Amino acid sequence: MKEEKNVVRQIPENKRHSYTFSGKVYPIKEWLELGEKLFGEDRTKWRFICPSCKNIQSAETIHQHNPQIIDDDSLKRIHEQFVYFNCEGRLNDKYGCNWSLGGLFRIHKTEIILDDGSYHPVFEFHTKSLETK
Repeated sequence: MKEEKNVVRQIPENKRHSYTFSGKVYPIKEWLELGEKLFGEDRTKWRFICPSCKNIQSAETIHQHNPQIIDDDSLKRIHEQFVYFNCEGRLNDKYGCNWSLGGLFRIHKTEIILDDGSYHPVFEFHTKSLETK
């Protein structure tokens, strides 16, 4: 099977945001499709890498490291609101750091565009085997 190259649509600077960004920009639908292609439909298994400390995390691993997160709804919220935007160290200082993409410094390399046209930084997908960590 021939591997497809990842094509990223670049958005003109005047349609973006107030800071300079030279990374990858994905419309939300394409980003979700890429995640499914890389990891499958179960979003709790999608792996992300913190741009600050390089911690590799998924909603599933965060749940394993933090047993106080006990129900499926909590696990779903971790994926939908946390795993691609905050490092796991914000929950448990034994893993990662406390980096969040909501701060002043912009070290991320990927952003998504929501349906309303707003831009949101996200952690990059971690696509290498976990054994190489």
